[in-house]
Amino acid sequence: MIDAVAFDLDGTLIESERRWEAARREVTESSGGTWREDAQPSMMGLSTPEWIAYMQRELGVPLDADEIRRRVLERLEASYREQLPLVRGADAAVRRLADRWPLAVASSSPRELIELVIELAGLNGAFKAVVSSAEVAHGKPAPDVYVRACELLDSDPARTAPIEDSGPGVRSAAAAGMPVVLIPGTEFPPGTAVLEEADLVLVSIEELDVAALEPLGA
Repeated sequence: MIDAVAFDLDGTLIESERRWEAARREVTESSGGTWREDAQPSMMGLSTPEWIAYMQRELGVPLDADEIRRRVLERLEASYREQLPLVRGADAAVRRLADRWPLAVASSSPRELIELVIELAGLNGAFKAVVSSAEVAHGKPAPDVYVRACELLDSDPARTAPIEDSGPGVRSAAAAGMPVVLIPGTEFPPGTAVLEEADLVLVSIEELDVAALEPLGA
């Protein structure tokens, strides 16, 4: 019943939310801004222009957008190259599903980081399409990134399974009309209400296989 699958990246394939938090906090504090403990959860799912604007507006980072982007992404790239925080079993799950369906990545990360992760994880060729929310009008929880992923996969959203870990991601996929699979993130776990919004909740990505997804498009 499912024709395609679209994976989120951060928190789903890689345990990177704490890496994002560390990079953004370093840039904020080193430039004279003020970090807030709710900053990282507030930025989860935002597109690159949106989280940069948040850092300027809410954290008082006195840098222009290009400089914020450069400093944050430099830190993340170095961190990933040193040790990619791949979720245990994520690469095997991608390969299992790629044997059955065309796959996409639909992520809030910028394209260069998505492509770096795919390369470092040894998953080149596994994904038919890659979409960054920086390439659409609005980041998650708006549906834009998933709508675009379905267009590139040439698949009906109702028959495309999104694999998500967070509240903004679940709401984004649901707004796109997709049957949502939630594997709750471990670094910033979603609340109980988010679990109730998903069509399928799995304990870990190691449970993600063809048999789990096939009934979703009914």
